[in-house]
Amino acid sequence: MVGFLQPEYQPFADTVSKMGRVGRSFAGMINGTLIATGILLGLFALSLPSLNESLSSTRKMIAGFGFIGLAGAGLLPCDQICAGWSLPNILHTLPVAIGFTCLQFGLLQIAKMEASNRLGINVPAFALGLFHAGLLAVSFHFLGRWSVVPILDAYLGLSEKLYLAALFALVLLISKRLQGQTNRSNFV
Repeated sequence: MVGFLQPEYQPFADTVSKMGRVGRSFAGMINGTLIATGILLGLFALSLPSLNESLSSTRKMIAGFGFIGLAGAGLLPCDQICAGWSLPNILHTLPVAIGFTCLQFGLLQIAKMEASNRLGINVPAFALGLFHAGLLAVSFHFLGRWSVVPILDAYLGLSEKLYLAALFALVLLISKRLQGQTNRSNFV
């Protein structure tokens, strides 16, 4: 929505961070959305039932992505260029990198879960696929941004948005599975 309100928006090239960079129209709207989404995702992760020891640390990893990565990106927007080594860019990139790393470790932990757990058979496979998609998206980012494969720079926003859409699909799948388990246990 914010992208469509910004006349300078390039949907394939612009990352979410670029939509919220200093000086862009409606930047406060996307940064507020990042903060709210990060807080909500963090609270969702922390509220997941503790099925085993592994899920306890998984909850913390996913919450770290929400609280540190998403909310941090909204609280600390990048500068007008949104590239380079300026202080705003470094302060923006640090929570994003920490949050992404937390998310990747959390996805690996979910992928290692047995299919017999309450989340069901598709969740670990989905998490593993999303982990690999994250590696691909971050590779696209560095290869494009550092001009190793310059054409990729024009598609950084697309790869990031597809990755985030898949992540939120996984969150929806987990919540639907847990809701189904809760509904069944209420009838027993």
